[in-house]
Amino acid sequence: MADTGEITKLKIEAYLDNEYSEKATPFEFVAMFNPTTFNRVLAIEYEDGEAAGNSAVEKKFKAIKPSDFSVELLIDGTGVSGPKIDVSDKIDSFLQVCAAYNGEIHRPHYLKVNWAKLVLKAVLTGVDVAYTLFDNNGAPLRAKINATFSETVADDYRVKEEKNESPDLTHVRTVTEGDTLPLMTKRIYGDSKFYMQVAEANGLKNFRNLRPGDQIYFPPIIK
Repeated sequence: MADTGEITKLKIEAYLDNEYSEKATPFEFVAMFNPTTFNRVLAIEYEDGEAAGNSAVEKKFKAIKPSDFSVELLIDGTGVSGPKIDVSDKIDSFLQVCAAYNGEIHRPHYLKVNWAKLVLKAVLTGVDVAYTLFDNNGAPLRAKINATFSETVADDYRVKEEKNESPDLTHVRTVTEGDTLPLMTKRIYGDSKFYMQVAEANGLKNFRNLRPGDQIYFPPIIK
């Protein structure tokens, strides 16, 4: 296909599941203008451990956390830099796609941020809207959306990506909506029968009360 010279606008798509197979309604938000900056932070977690006979502290690798990233999006309803739009409606469109609670899945949407060759699967973790210009009646004419996202990958995909299927490794997984301990255990070990050992290793008195966002440790299992 020939290059039309058209600028690719940043687009955010909404999904109902963390495998990104079911589209949500509304489905997408398209930015008026591409961001001038894109900030991404990657954090690596270590646990402190004392080396025997040494005062130095050994850093033991724990996990590579999902990256956080932020963008600033300009909304301009003056018509100077593009078509006149209703700024409030455009901001509401962003919030409906990215931040609104969806009763069908009991949480906000899973998101896919697309910009040129960049495709990131994520969830919105924070948003700040600054209104910078108003008309004589007080209606907003220009605003900036500062949005922060946290990258997310489905557990089964992350296991394959990290190639950490071996039962002699310690795994750390974050609980998402709909997860159960037997299900998460089966993903790691290939069999759910070890869930009581996992519950004991995590000090879980009631393994049925998993909460989204909780971190579960899966120790090496002797089969």
